[in-house]
Order: sequence, then C-alpha cells, then structure tokens
Amino acid sequence: MMKLRFIFLLFTGLTLVVTQSYGLTDINFRTSYSRDFLPTEIYDTELKINHQFNYRFSLLGTLQYLKYTQPEHKGVADLDANVLSVLGGIGMNVIPGIFCVDAQLGADVIPGSRTIPSGVIDLNYRSVPFTAGSDLSLSLYHTGRIVRADAILNEITNSGFTATIQKIFNGGAAAFSYGQHYLVPEESMVDTTHLSERPRGIWNPYDTQLKLETNLLQNASAYIYKKVGGLYLGYSFAWEHSNHDRYMLTGESDTLYTQEQSSQHRPGGGGPVVQALRKQSYSYYPYETPLHEIAHNIIISVPFSVSGFHITPKVEFPLYSSRRYNSYPEYLDGFNLEHSENYLKYQSSYTQRFTAPMNFDVEVKFSPWSTAEMVVEYNYFSFPYKSWGYFSDQRYYLNTVRFLINTFF
Repeated sequence: MMKLRFIFLLFTGLTLVVTQSYGLTDINFRTSYSRDFLPTEIYDTELKINHQFNYRFSLLGTLQYLKYTQPEHKGVADLDANVLSVLGGIGMNVIPGIFCVDAQLGADVIPGSRTIPSGVIDLNYRSVPFTAGSDLSLSLYHTGRIVRADAILNEITNSGFTATIQKIFNGGAAAFSYGQHYLVPEESMVDTTHLSERPRGIWNPYDTQLKLETNLLQNASAYIYKKVGGLYLGYSFAWEHSNHDRYMLTGESDTLYTQEQSSQHRPGGGGPVVQALRKQSYSYYPYETPLHEIAHNIIISVPFSVSGFHITPKVEFPLYSSRRYNSYPEYLDGFNLEHSENYLKYQSSYTQRFTAPMNFDVEVKFSPWSTAEMVVEYNYFSFPYKSWGYFSDQRYYLNTVRFLINTFF
C-alpha cells in the first residue's frame, strides 16, 4: 500500500522491533534511527506492555521517546526537539474475537517547553455486517508528538482520527482509509526565533504568512491486489489536502545584487530597478502542507521462498499524479522586503503533474528458532522535481532499512 506523502526530508533508517510474551503479559519494543543528507537525524523508541487479566480485560502501557535534530536549511535555523510520551489505560474485548476497544491517556513532555495531555482510542470490529465480512478499525488521538522539530518547537498539537476498512479474500485484499488531522497552534504567530536572522532586520509582523491558525489536513487512500499466477498485481490511490498552505518565506541571503544584476531578476519581468535585489529562501514552516495531491499507482509483487527465507519484492509505480503548488519570486527588492506582505502579490499557483513518488520494497522473513520470526526490509523512495526523473539528480529520494524480531516464550 502506498500512501501519498510529498516528503522533503530524505531519510536512511534502521528499525529494530522485539516482542516477547510472558504468560499473560506481552512486551513490544521498537527503536529506529533515521538520517538524511542534510543531515537530519531522528531517534524514535517505543515500549508497549499488554497484561491480560482475563479473556475480556487487559492493562495497557506505552512509553515513547522521540528526538529530532536538523541543521540550518533554507533559512530555518538549527533545530533540536525531544518528546517523552507516557500513556496508560485498559483494553476490553467487548465481543470476544469480534469487537475490542483499547483506550490510553497520558502526557507528552517536551523538555524546556511544556507538557501536553495526550491520548488514543483504538476500536476494531471484525466481520462488519453488510460489508461481506470486512474488518473495520477506527483510531482517535490527541498528541504533541509530531515528527517535525519546527512543529514541536512551535507548540503545535495534532488531534484527529483515521478510519480503515479492509477485506481479505482468496488470493488478495482490498482496503480504504480516510483521516482528518487538526493541527492546532498554541500561539497565533510562528516563532521567528527559529528562522535565520534577516540581513534587513526583523520579520514583519504584518506578513500574513507569519500567522498561525488551526489547519485541517485530510488524507484518503485505497488499494486492491490479486494473485495472478506466481505474482500479485494491484492498484493503489492516494489523496491529501490541507486547508492552509505553510509554504512561506523563511530567509534571505546577505548578497546584495547590483543594479544590473537585479534588472534580470526583478519580479514582473523588467522595468526600472529602484533598489537592488536579494535572493529569497522559501520552505514549509512549521510543517508540510499538501495541496490537492493525488496519485494513481500500479502494484507488482513477486513473492518466493529459498531455504526457509520468504522473500517478497514489491514495486509501486505511478500511473498519474498531480498537486497544486504555490510559488513566489526568488528575488525581491528592498521595498517589498520592508513591507514583506507585498511579496504575496507575486504568488503564482499551478498544477504540477507526473511527479508521484515511486516505491521499491523487498522484505526477507525467516524464523531463526521455532518461537521467533525475523524480518529484514529495504525500501527505496523516489520523488522527482520534474516529470519521471526518478533516477536522475533532480529528485528527492529515501532509502530505509528495517530489522524486526518477534518472539515469545
């Protein structure tokens, strides 16, 4: 399954998961490390405990730690954010084997900043009536644990839900998922202390893009695949959209272009140059915002086994994709910078096509002993700047390596 996500951080990561069962107690441990070319580094660790009292009730506990660091990039300063999350609650089999509910409440602690109440409720219903025995899951949550240092430091909280319905049939499966995510700021303006100092002075507080408001992000995805001979063929669709765009001016160079150079870059195409220009930097701040992003993809997978190793290569290749994109002038003169809200009048919006991400994934699964299962996975993610440039220099790319182990005794 491919979910559409236009990611502008390129990670290479390693993930380790260990699960053990002690009688009626299950312990699950997961840790991961990610790094991109900047390099941005992400450490993400999670410990889960599930103690089963009887066939109906269980005690749940979750401990998480997230560390996110990134160097200065496009005017956004060096960032370092940490979140420690503690959750506890109960699980209940309302209808054993059919309907269960897990509920946990706790807090996200951001050292040196604040403590945010957090919680999650998961509902799972098997063999939903009127859907030919499909499985339905609904997750509701509230958290300050966002995998973006600038969002954490700007005190953004995320509340919402994701609903998924899935059907497994002979030789294949199909699913549909939809989610709404409300990003709510603590303050009404972005924290400009995390933006590089502008050569011309402070940020203009009247710039409308410095204002923060509640933003609704929506996403939907679907897939279906079926076994055909020795391979699996399928199709996937994904869509994402946010109500407000957070692509904004985040810095300017200290290079002052000459009158002659400036005339070549002046917004609007020429005309007399009153003041020399400075080159501008734009980025998503304090989080990324998709605008009507759509992708249609084909899925091809050829699983096979060799000496007890179960190997599953899979590729998801785009058929068609598009997104809306807001762009701004690369150069601005002193007047428009002193009145920085004026650069918005040079904004242009257009639809960018054929730029969907492509995924290649290979999973190797084996059992080192009778009560354990190990999984080694490699994933290649490519997102081109231009049409179909998946293996060119004009692309974003993502390499991820994961290692998981599940065992019990």
